[in-house]
Amino acid sequence: MYNPSYLVQSRHNIYYFRYPVPTGTSNNTRRVSTSLQTRCPREALQLAKVLEYDTINILERLDLYHMDHAEIVSILKEHYANALNRIKKRIDKGGQLPKQNIDNITNHLKELDQLIQNECDDVYELQGLDINTPEENRIHKELKPILDKYELSIKPDSKEYNMMKEAYKFARRNYFKDLLAYNSQVY
Repeated sequence: MYNPSYLVQSRHNIYYFRYPVPTGTSNNTRRVSTSLQTRCPREALQLAKVLEYDTINILERLDLYHMDHAEIVSILKEHYANALNRIKKRIDKGGQLPKQNIDNITNHLKELDQLIQNECDDVYELQGLDINTPEENRIHKELKPILDKYELSIKPDSKEYNMMKEAYKFARRNYFKDLLAYNSQVY
């Protein structure tokens, strides 16, 4: 019997329908899950196919694949809040960051300020050098792990991706400023 990935069996042999919800939603639910209230694999498969069809239709009508600016900023804030907490713990445990790290962060902050001021995505663009594809930009390489972590399938030529690139520069700059401020408070 073909067992699709959205059909799961509990330890009590009851089948459940679990379907992934796109992460463009405002809530943090990644999957919708409901009991099919059956132990029969054939009946479970039939019920799951009907539910899959209905779920796909509902999701298409809700247009969940388009994110607004607030959702993008929220994801980036969460990402950098988690990163900042990890660095704070490291600073609390080992003391202030080395001077070389502080110098590197300060230089990166200056670079970010220039990118924001000149509305550029990459240092090469800031310097007037041409890059063939968006995937070659450093900002794309920095965004890719975030997109993967939050399971976002945003295309590089979409409006959402452009909003994310812009918000990313501000979120990263705020992260570094907060990091330097916290580091200076540690004696």
